Amino acid sequence: RDKGWKTIVGFQTRNPIHKAHEHIQRIGLELCDGLFINPIIGWKKIGDFTQEAVMAAYRTMMEEFYPLLSQKGNQAVLHGDENVTVYGDPVKLARVFNNILKNAVAYSYEETKIHIFLEEMESGKVVVKFKNQGKTIPKEKLSSIFEKFYRMDEARNSNTGGAGLGLAIAKEIVKRHGGEITAESEKEQVTFVVELPK
Repeated sequence: RDKGWKTIVGFQTRNPIHKAHEHIQRIGLELCDGLFINPIIGWKKIGDFTQEAVMAAYRTMMEEFYPLLSQKGNQAVLHGDENVTVYGDPVKLARVFNNILKNAVAYSYEETKIHIFLEEMESGKVVVKFKNQGKTIPKEKLSSIFEKFYRMDEARNSNTGGAGLGLAIAKEIVKRHGGEITAESEKEQVTFVVELPK
């Protein structure tokens, strides 16, 4: 029996007022989450760790991305084993996946697919990869994209939304789980790799 599965997500548009409201909400969430990485305020209390199914987490957050993907005709495609789990705070890990996917949607070319791969390694780590087609990120900028308030394209602020905290927040949460997040980019393809202990 094949335990793996593949899902393609397509989307419907929403009205401009709803879009503006979502934009405000996104910025508010990022600014609030910035407290997690503020060196003065410190780290908020992380929730209880539980054994969570990674693919189930994607299912619960996909609804949020319907309008974002439809605007440029993008699709999100999931590949992986439904039985793979990680040990962590489900709310914080959901925010990691949300922030990375939000970034992929913002910087993908129109009418392209965003692929999300889930794999359990022999080492015991769980690896999640987000791959999208978009402008190649120069190597000298790859180390900077996880810094607070860093934006890859300042000219597109109004289109991509947010306050430039999403990837920094994702990195800090992954670090607190004993994992690592990295980025690769070549030939107009961008890949974010999240490694977490099982």
